[in-house]
This record gives sequence, structure tokens and C-alpha cells, in this order.
Amino acid sequence: MNSDDIYLVENSAWALQQLNCQDQAVHQRLIALLKDETQNRRVVIQSLAGLGVKEAAPSIRPLIEDPQPGVRGAARAAMAQLIDEREHLEAIENHLVLPNQMDRQAAIQDLIDAHSLELLPSVLKAPVSPAFRSRALKALWPEGAKECMGLSLTKAIDALLQDEPEDLVLVHRYDKAPEESFLLQEFFGTDFSRCYLALQTLKGQSAKSLWPLMQQRWEEEAHNDYGAHYFFIHLFRELVDWPEAALSVIEHWLLDAADTLRPQFMKSKPAAILTLATVLPKRCREELGRWTNPEQTPFWESRYAALMAMDQLGLQPIHRNDPNPFVTARIDSFND
Repeated sequence: MNSDDIYLVENSAWALQQLNCQDQAVHQRLIALLKDETQNRRVVIQSLAGLGVKEAAPSIRPLIEDPQPGVRGAARAAMAQLIDEREHLEAIENHLVLPNQMDRQAAIQDLIDAHSLELLPSVLKAPVSPAFRSRALKALWPEGAKECMGLSLTKAIDALLQDEPEDLVLVHRYDKAPEESFLLQEFFGTDFSRCYLALQTLKGQSAKSLWPLMQQRWEEEAHNDYGAHYFFIHLFRELVDWPEAALSVIEHWLLDAADTLRPQFMKSKPAAILTLATVLPKRCREELGRWTNPEQTPFWESRYAALMAMDQLGLQPIHRNDPNPFVTARIDSFND
């Protein structure tokens, strides 16, 4: 904690929280670090809040107006955690649409840390990877509740997995629609707001005209780029009039995506199931039994998406028991 290496200090502060360190001298050292602008004060604040150091509140309070969004968001969340001072939390809502994606992701974590259930509807509209929005839903949703904050649990998860750009508050705009090659290239970027905007703009395009370029980009890069992989799968679902030769190729890609074991490609699994249900429904029907089986498909989002596909195709659930409460809620929705 006294090192000249700021990264060592940052990692130490994080580790102390994980270890639930309750040494008062260490707490005082952490509080003192808040005055040092060279340190990662966001992590220091998170550590103090996570350790429940209430005497840190007076030192944290001035930082709720810090120029850095990550610092002031963490400070606002910490005040809610330590002394239940929650009037500052609504300002974090604006962080969900900041130009920098890292700031948007940090805002979601701040609202999770502050247990800000009241802002969950805004979090679910944030233009970031669905993994961050899903994490917030799992962390904040009251156990056993079917409805909360004007949201239906199953409708909220359905929307999360469908992940339509129109359901999000996008940060970016085009003055005029760019060329198709530019829009597909946007899928390879790191800012999901730009990816969603490109996806939204490509909707309604002719699949026949796009297919040669999509096939080329998939085989060159998208098959191994987890962001582009996800958005290509979405685009397969949004376009119509696919050439017959394209469908057999897309079928192979979607089945491979639905069954992938690559950790970074997990969000593509439920997307692939939902896309297969739309583009190749007969082929999808053949796989739904194993995709809804907890033993064969441990990833709960895939089982949930398979139930959505069943609903879409007019089928009834095969497996009535599931270890995941969200999947159980979706099974129960068939009887509502």
C-alpha cells in the first residue's frame, strides 16, 4: 500500500476487499489514498465501500463531483452503501449514455454496488454488451419476484436475449447511411453502441446483396472475433430473402455457435438459437429437446432462449424442471 507503483497499490486495494480486511490501520491508509490523484481512486473507493468502512464517508463525499465519471460514480455508489445516502444515485443514470463505453460499463457496476433496483429499467437500455445488462438483472432482481419496477421478469429477459437496437438508448448517430462494407466493419469495433447502430441501419437490407460480403467477412475474421460474431448472428436473423445456398452455410455456423464452448463467445449461444428459430425453424425444432435439457445444456441463457424459440414455434416445454429460477419462470409463463 506504500509502494511507488500505482498499479501495485491498486491491486492491493482490490485484494484487501476480497480478503475482507478489517484492520483499522489499513482502512486509514486506504482513506489517505483518496487524496492522491495519481492513484486509481475508483478502486480505492470500491474497496472502502466493500469493506463497509463508514468513517470513509466524509473523505469520499467530495469525490461525488470528481471530473472523472468512474470516480464520481463509485463515490456516489459508496455513499449509498456506507451511509444510505441515495439521492446522488440518479446522476449515475446519465453515465449510462456517456460517449466512452468503459464509463457506461462502470456506471452499471456502480448501480449494482449501490443495489439501485430503481434504475434497473435504465440499465437494461444501456448500449453495452448484453453481458453487463444481464449481470445487473441477476444482481438486482428480487428473488422470487415475477414483476418489479414496472418490469416483468420474463419480458425483461426476453428483451435482453432478443437484444434489439430499438430497445436501447444509442449514443451515436449517422448523418447519412454509410456503405454496407463500413457498417459490417463496425461490428468489429469495441464500442457496442456503434455496433448496435450499424445493426439497426442494416435491417431491411437485401440478404441476397449482402450475402457475398457477409460470407467473406465471416470467413476472414468474424468467426473468430467474439463481438463481430455476435452481431453477424443477429444480422442473420434480421434479414430475409436469403439465397438457398447461403442457408446451408448459415445453418452450419449457427449450430456451431449454439454449441460453442469458447468462453468469450457465450453471448452468441442464445442469439444463435433464436436466429435458427427464425431463419430455419424446422432445423431448430430438432435441437430444442437437448437445448432445454439442463444436463446437456448447462448454460442457462441457452436453455432460456430455447424456451423462447419453443414459444415462437408454438411448442410446449419438454423439461418442466430446471435448476435456474429464471428458466423456471419462463417455463411457468407457458401456463399464463
